[in-house]
Amino acid sequence: MNTPFGKSPNILPDELRNDLGADATESDVKLVEELMKLSNSNPPDPYFVNDLSKRLQKIHPGDNRRLVRHRSLWFALAGSAAVIVLILFGFPIFRPVIQPNPSVTPIDGARSPDIASPGPMPTSLPILPLLGPSSVQASANLSEQFPNARWTLQASLPNQPISAMVYKNTVKTDLDVDSVRKLANQFGMAGHIYARLSGQTDFSSFLVKDGKSELSVYGSNRSFTYIPDVFMAANEHRPPLPFEQMSEKAIAFLKEKKLLDFEYTVSPGILKTDEVLINRKLDQGAPLLSTDPTNPEFIVTVSGDGSILSVRGERMSLEPAGNYTLRTASDAWQALINGKIGGRFGYQVSQLTPATPDMVWSRQYKAGDSVEIYGIPQKTHPVDGSTAIVMLDNLVLEGNLPDITEDNQQTMHILGKMTTASSLNVEVMEPATVAPENLGFIGLLSRTSAGYTLSTPDGRSLRLAEPPDGLPENEPASISGFILPDGRLQWNTIYAGPALCSSFSSGFSYSDASAGGGGGGGGGGGGGEGNMCQKYMNHHGNVTTGGFDNLQPGDPIAEAPGQVTPYKQGDKVEGVSGELNGYKLIKPDGTSIPQFTLVMTDDKGDVSWSADLRGDKLTGLENNLRMILKVWGTYQMEGKQPIIVVDRWEKVYPDEKVSVWIGKITTDDFNGQKALMLTTLDGHQYILKNSLHYPPAAFDEPMYDPNEISSVEGVLQKETWNGKTLIRETFIRNGQSSEGTDLESTQMAEIMPSQEISEMISGQVKITNVRLSYLSMQFASNLLPEDHPARILQPLWEFSGSLEDGRKVSLFVQAVEDKYLK
Repeated sequence: MNTPFGKSPNILPDELRNDLGADATESDVKLVEELMKLSNSNPPDPYFVNDLSKRLQKIHPGDNRRLVRHRSLWFALAGSAAVIVLILFGFPIFRPVIQPNPSVTPIDGARSPDIASPGPMPTSLPILPLLGPSSVQASANLSEQFPNARWTLQASLPNQPISAMVYKNTVKTDLDVDSVRKLANQFGMAGHIYARLSGQTDFSSFLVKDGKSELSVYGSNRSFTYIPDVFMAANEHRPPLPFEQMSEKAIAFLKEKKLLDFEYTVSPGILKTDEVLINRKLDQGAPLLSTDPTNPEFIVTVSGDGSILSVRGERMSLEPAGNYTLRTASDAWQALINGKIGGRFGYQVSQLTPATPDMVWSRQYKAGDSVEIYGIPQKTHPVDGSTAIVMLDNLVLEGNLPDITEDNQQTMHILGKMTTASSLNVEVMEPATVAPENLGFIGLLSRTSAGYTLSTPDGRSLRLAEPPDGLPENEPASISGFILPDGRLQWNTIYAGPALCSSFSSGFSYSDASAGGGGGGGGGGGGGEGNMCQKYMNHHGNVTTGGFDNLQPGDPIAEAPGQVTPYKQGDKVEGVSGELNGYKLIKPDGTSIPQFTLVMTDDKGDVSWSADLRGDKLTGLENNLRMILKVWGTYQMEGKQPIIVVDRWEKVYPDEKVSVWIGKITTDDFNGQKALMLTTLDGHQYILKNSLHYPPAAFDEPMYDPNEISSVEGVLQKETWNGKTLIRETFIRNGQSSEGTDLESTQMAEIMPSQEISEMISGQVKITNVRLSYLSMQFASNLLPEDHPARILQPLWEFSGSLEDGRKVSLFVQAVEDKYLK
């Protein structure tokens, strides 16, 4: 698997101390050594990455893309189990040796005007950190980082401003009821506040319901989603207004609610055609940019009649930290081009796809309607201690209900009658006996003489009962519902159109993020989408941010270490055994290529090395993900990535299979060694095998909320530990169950390709705009300690333009003068 390793497992303490700083203790060094060894020897599981992405979205809620399969570039973030949060600001670094100039072509008129002399500045300003996130390669100069790029400056270099404000993103207190009530009051909501608490504060949230209106407030960052009418938002099919009209409606609404009390920029939606994106401006009118442009300070969705469908937002809490003199844009450009700031520039490369309409149909009811639905009811308690409510699909369930617990994971069959448009009086609630594959369906929606039909990847043709008006033809669709006795599909919710096949990811590039890359072959499988997305193969956008290295400069790019294996180029591989992992690589042109990796372990069960599998003998591997295989073939190296060209393969344990268990995860202690223990709902106890290799410090804080139900996918082992049978876990989800759904760890996840960093920017690059801006690592800003340097927002000179293939590129140079930096 293409894993971004920044260091080899064999790290010397002195080298670690250089990275950790002079204050690092011996125990700090030991812990980091163990964590890095563990992370380097364990290639990241794409399903762990998907789970991480979903959990992060609870903190910074992004757009609900309703994808058939979650796609993400958080793969790049999960290269190290020790890396919990990536930051843009790092430790001090030494000044590098000046490097040769890269290829740059200035044009007439691009000369910088005369620079005005700066006015008097305070002499007691706080010293600021050098900018620098994690990347060995980013310590290179521009020409080393992107050796195949040719830079052409086609913009004037501004001589203003000569100073700018630095800001601090202040720590926010934990989310509390008073702040939720204040926000609800701003939206004119008077309903109860319901707590949805988690063992981890960041993942807790509150829900406010007032009739059809709903407000969700998330975690300690207080991001929120407000929906004035949950039923209207899921049934908007009118063409969007012109953007100018949408932006006027959005701005007027936010100002009316007293939420827009700062200077701002307005731009069209990146993902959806009915969205308005609103970002903050800081000093000198400089925009505050983000590593995820699809997640600005506010996103307002506007209907075709001008009413507001939803507002998503996260109010930042910024305090001025001082007004600092700036280096000129000309000086920043020359330093960048002439190699004087190795490791001290950042970059962002964007590939955006056209925004898509949101095609959603949700069945609506009126008082007196009879209802039959399937789903997992959820009980939520109000914070004032009044009666809890039970909800399902935006409906409040009333009547003589069975006991529903807060952690209910049981799919129920429900019959009843509507008392209002949002309240259902339940007459029957019983455990569902319908197979999971008959409650949710994906496929291609088409229209025939008999009506609308959904053609599923498994070959079924399901005719829709009572299809809603306006359904598209020959479009991908995802439908929740159930099969009627006459074989028709009774729909509850329908998602359709290109949005279903679109994906967007934002991530961070670091060292050797695609060692090996490319290649592949054999096998298909995974995904389960069939041909439903055939005409939307290129709807995959991404933004990659990198640079600003915090490591010592001068490490040659070519010297990034590779894996240590028992083979050399050309050796025959005779029955090496390991666990099979796989995913589907989505290339820029939309085509997908299956990628398979065999992960080998040593006698102690620790992962020792891995190899990508290549050749034309890979057919059938997609049906054996997470199984232990033996492989025969020829060993090769592709860059620093081991490759096995496969002659043949076989399962080591023919009867082995991945199963799922539901229960609670706690820590077990046996003779001083700790491990994760799963206690299932029926009382059986198992030990999660991989946790036996975690360093002791990993158990200092609970990894999973012991009070929440978790689903564990894995393979039952014959071995025991402390009298309990082992499970070789392959996927864990805390807080919800996979019961009634397909196994996830045996599916082929789809991810965007990781390019070689040096090839990410190549060819002719035209720089057409130069401005002052600020860049926020929005992903991490509210998870860091109060004194962390990543909370400092510094002005940057941004040099932006485009690549030959149409992608957008920005280079960032720290604008504050060096005398203020440490």
